[in-house]
Order: sequence, then C-alpha cells, then structure tokens
Amino acid sequence: MQAAETLVALAELERQLVHEGRLDELEALHQRRAAAMARLPDELSDEARAALTHALAVQRQVSDALREALAGTRAELGQVVHGRTAARGYAPAGLDPRRTLDRVV
Repeated sequence: MQAAETLVALAELERQLVHEGRLDELEALHQRRAAAMARLPDELSDEARAALTHALAVQRQVSDALREALAGTRAELGQVVHGRTAARGYAPAGLDPRRTLDRVV
C-alpha cells in the first residue's frame, strides 16, 4: 500500500508542478515514480487499487494540462515565425542577410 500512496502523492505533485510551470522538475519526479512503481506488489489490495485509480485520474489531468501548454507553445512559435517573415519584408533591397556582429572602434 505504501508504494500506491507514494504514487498518488507523486501524481498530485506532478499536477502542481505542471500548473506552476515548473516543468524542469518533472524528470526527477518521473524517476521517483518509476522507483515507486517497481515496488508495487504483483497482487494489489482493494485500498491500493483505489489509490492507483485516483493516481491515474490525476495523471490524466496532468496529461490534459501538458497538452494545453504544448498547444499554447505551438501557437506562440507560429506567431514568432510569422513575425520574422513579416519583418524580412522591411529589409532594404540588396541587404546582405548574413548575421554580423557590430563593433565600435
């Protein structure tokens, strides 16, 4: 039962991290989750099964939140690409498009 309770706590922590935008902390959490899953017994008690059902519901919420965040990021990237394309239209004709580093002497 302890491994199942740990998985519930980790799922809830993951939901919190995603909602707070602390995605860089997810990798360590995923490693902890894998370790807890490895400790699950072959036969689950009714309590452990209920706990894991709850953890699964929380994980679905996490997946939905990540899917929404990814869609938002895609939309932002699309705007950046569109903006860059529009900005190129304002470049003077014959301008060398290679990047340069300005230096003042």
